[in-house]
Amino acid sequence: MTILYSCIARGGTLLVENSASSEHKFSSVCQSMLQNIPYKDSKMVYTSDQYMFPVIVQDGITYLCATTPDFSKQKSHAFLSEIIRRITSSSLGQRVQHAREQELDRDFSIVLSQEMDHYSHMKESSSSITNLQNQVDEVKGIMIQNIDKVLSRGDKLEDLMQKTEDLEASAQSFQKTAKRVSHKYKWLNRKTGIIMAAVIIIVIAVLVVVILKIVQVI
Repeated sequence: MTILYSCIARGGTLLVENSASSEHKFSSVCQSMLQNIPYKDSKMVYTSDQYMFPVIVQDGITYLCATTPDFSKQKSHAFLSEIIRRITSSSLGQRVQHAREQELDRDFSIVLSQEMDHYSHMKESSSSITNLQNQVDEVKGIMIQNIDKVLSRGDKLEDLMQKTEDLEASAQSFQKTAKRVSHKYKWLNRKTGIIMAAVIIIVIAVLVVVILKIVQVI
């Protein structure tokens, strides 16, 4: 029962994100989702077998999180509502309308992390959750859809997660290969330098011997 990931975006532009663990690869999944989430004000929950993706869109800004399937929808939307409050009550409320990709990471990623942890461990009996549960009209207004309907280009959630893991594995393998090649070429360069130095010394020695013989003859 945990909030695993959260982000804020304007259309397809990801402004800030935070992941509770490096094991969960949600960034590419959410980038795919953002292309198809309606820009009009709304509350939704996209579901899959493994995760839930609660979403609130307000004033053209998308607030999204990923949770375990057993996590309370009320708590997840309470979390998103708190994030909206923190954004709109600060100078970031204006910046989100024109900020560039990942521009708010430095200013707000830590806030996402703190609130994710807070709401993940919040008890259902807390006053903020109780108040939210009493707002029946809001809960009824949340549209629930399967996540596969909102992913771009017909992608599947499992495929995107696997692609991300494969890309990371390939990147790590490439780095290791690059290091080995780099070490190999460094040794070859040293070896070539030693050989060239030896050749130069031999040539100089031969020239010296020849010159000395010429001098003796004279």
